[in-house]
Amino acid sequence: MTTLLLLLSLMTFKPIQPLTPPVDYNVHALIETHQHHTQRQDRLLTILNQKNPFHSTYDPNITLTIPIDDPYALDAVINRLHVLTHEHEPEDLVNLRTLDSTHPSQLLRIEAAQAFLQLKAAVLKDLNLTIEVRSGYRSFATQKRLFNQYALKDGIRLANTYSAFAGQSEHQSGLSMDVAEQGSSFLAFGSSLAYPYLQAHAYKYGFILRYPKDKSNITGYIYEPWHWRFVGVELATQLKEQGCTLDEWWIHSSK
Repeated sequence: MTTLLLLLSLMTFKPIQPLTPPVDYNVHALIETHQHHTQRQDRLLTILNQKNPFHSTYDPNITLTIPIDDPYALDAVINRLHVLTHEHEPEDLVNLRTLDSTHPSQLLRIEAAQAFLQLKAAVLKDLNLTIEVRSGYRSFATQKRLFNQYALKDGIRLANTYSAFAGQSEHQSGLSMDVAEQGSSFLAFGSSLAYPYLQAHAYKYGFILRYPKDKSNITGYIYEPWHWRFVGVELATQLKEQGCTLDEWWIHSSK
């Protein structure tokens, strides 16, 4: 008995630690949040469809818009819901000709312009081809005049499949451009040698193909292989990897 007591006295007893209570995953709250998020996505898609001429519910008179928090943000979504004001004109526009004397006169925001010239240099180095911006920044007034011309010719619905209402054009942001090979029309860019190169490499310079093939039901515009948008390298890489448009990215990231 004495030996047993001695052994017990020599043993170190650690106090029993209480079990960590399980994390309270409020399942009902999570379900409600998911449902709210899904309902919001469905609502946004419904509104986009009503403003999309590729859908039977298209109604160009719907005026509901969502304010653009920061029109200078590289990831700013500009579409039929997110509209730029008539007075918006980026303060950091630069003429590409001042940065590259061989380039025609076109305006882009400085960051987009510098990135494009890097892309242009890569195309020249790898393909021995020269690409140009044929249409960069457009003012609200210019876009209004262009759209009215197209609408008089083709009607509002058809015109709105290839041209945006004033305020809904990315060109007003100074971050979008219509690209062409030197000496060719931008409308022929889809069959050019430079186009597949941009498809494979433009994201490395921060550009995305804004209106890709088979996405008109989302973007609301025809396939435009010439129309490229600067969003920065990080987001361009993400969209490239996910294979989604800027509109889809916004819908799915909306809270």
